Amino acid sequence: MNLDGVAEVTLTSGGPNLSKEDDVIRGECRYLSGAEDSREAREILGKLTDGNESGASKTPVVEGSSELRSQNSQGTRVRTHDKSRKEKKKNEGLAKCNESAAGWKVSGHITEWKSVNKQKKDKNAKLKLTSVENSTEATEFILLGLTDDPNLQVPLLLVFLFIYLITLVGNGGVMLVIYPDSHLHTPMYFFLSNLSFVDPGYSSAVAPKTVAALHSGNKLISHNRCAAQSFFFVGFATVECYLLASMACDRHAMLCRPLHYTTTMTAGVCALLTMGSYVRGFLNACIHTADTFRLSFCGSNEMNHFFCEVPPLLALSCSNTCMSKLVVFFVVGFNVFFTILVILIFYFFIYIAVRRHSAEGRRKAFSTCASHLTAISIFYGTIIFLCLQPSSTHSVDMDKIASVFYAVVIPMLNPLIYSLRNKEVKHALWKILNKLNSFKCE
Repeated sequence: MNLDGVAEVTLTSGGPNLSKEDDVIRGECRYLSGAEDSREAREILGKLTDGNESGASKTPVVEGSSELRSQNSQGTRVRTHDKSRKEKKKNEGLAKCNESAAGWKVSGHITEWKSVNKQKKDKNAKLKLTSVENSTEATEFILLGLTDDPNLQVPLLLVFLFIYLITLVGNGGVMLVIYPDSHLHTPMYFFLSNLSFVDPGYSSAVAPKTVAALHSGNKLISHNRCAAQSFFFVGFATVECYLLASMACDRHAMLCRPLHYTTTMTAGVCALLTMGSYVRGFLNACIHTADTFRLSFCGSNEMNHFFCEVPPLLALSCSNTCMSKLVVFFVVGFNVFFTILVILIFYFFIYIAVRRHSAEGRRKAFSTCASHLTAISIFYGTIIFLCLQPSSTHSVDMDKIASVFYAVVIPMLNPLIYSLRNKEVKHALWKILNKLNSFKCE
């Protein structure tokens, strides 16, 4: 009998002196697997086997064959030719066997239900384990921030909040000063107004979340918000690179070809350069965001940074990041070094042209380019510092400080640089303030 599956059991009663017709009573009993039922089945089959081997000396197990077993023990053989009686006895024997098998079937069904239920539990446990493992798939990240020192949380909150407010007020003030004044509707101030729009753009992608985390202590950021933060930061930062290069082109046209300046830097050319900057910036953001967030984040979700920047995200990924690192290297390298090269070429020609001027002309030329050169030096100086930092002295804390500088501080400095050193902007600002005072007096 196969005790591990479903078995058909043939019950035989009687001795060796019985004929096949009267001696054999067959019942097909189905047995389902189970440890306790297997023991009971062995006991019943043992009794049946002992009854067959002992012949007339053993008492029959199946009640339907009791008469035949008693005749066999007395040494007599009764042959009955009544077909109906034989069928009746056979049916009675089958009924008794089925009664014995009924207990097996009920117990077997219970055992089968338990076995199936156990399999379902195991399957559910595996599904639950898979669900737990999949739940780490970048559902959210923990931004550890600049420091975990509780004594520095409030000072950092005040500093970040102050810088962000100055960024919004300063850049917003530059745009409000330029647009109403028709004297400032020139290519130079057109690019400056766009720069004043871009600076609060990528600062707003970082600073509000940092301020909120310092205030509430909630350092969690969801997968989608992290992707959005990375997208807008990379997009606006890349736009600024190309805007600075466009402003260098404008300085070159003004100082090297002053008589053709109005025909060279037309409104169409300025709009084309500006739109090209935005297209290249957000195309770059799409590439980085799509390439970074297609990766699997199945390990730790603690990011040792204060916002979702691409390098810390790649460090968290459990996928192969070699291709993503190459994308970052080539795309960022192209955008940064291409714009730097363009700026250097334009200023090289400006330097050659200014050398032929008098001392007064060189001073005016330097005054014209001073604000732009200061903004370029601060912005690209930070990027070059990060790129050329030796691996031996590289540290995460240094990366955080540099990120704070170009993500939060530089957007605040640009309006101060262009307004404090620009007489036309200061004159337009005082004109607006005088109008406000006159309205108050009235």
